[in-house]
Amino acid sequence: MGGGTVPFGWTKTTHDLSLDRSWSADELRWAHDYERSLLREWARFPKAGDVYLALRDIRVKYITHWRQPYSGSGTGILRKGSRVRVDVFEFNTEPVSVNAEPLDRTLVERQLVDPRERAARGYNGFSLSIRTEELNRVFVLVAEP
Repeated sequence: MGGGTVPFGWTKTTHDLSLDRSWSADELRWAHDYERSLLREWARFPKAGDVYLALRDIRVKYITHWRQPYSGSGTGILRKGSRVRVDVFEFNTEPVSVNAEPLDRTLVERQLVDPRERAARGYNGFSLSIRTEELNRVFVLVAEP
């Protein structure tokens, strides 16, 4: 990764960076490291294949996948009772967010992704992006691999 040294007193999160107009790869790494340090105090980091159940409706980010070098995104409400299986990369065992696949994929896709986008040529599905903090506060772990 980048070689920049974390500035003394760094307390920006990835959300803070998303409010800025531009940021560097080092700043993104620092934000992830800072968030990770806050989560270590109280959260369980998800593991690949874990299945979580939403305890209430929650606004989530989704990423649309395409058959060309392009992706899109949006937000929507994942309904209480929805189950998701998370993906965690081997190189990042303490992720601040994860990709997740709903177990009831067809229903969730209809609820989240605009029908015009689903019908568009090249559309190739979607996935969810869920923050580790949300997995610990709004979801409950129901199955481990």
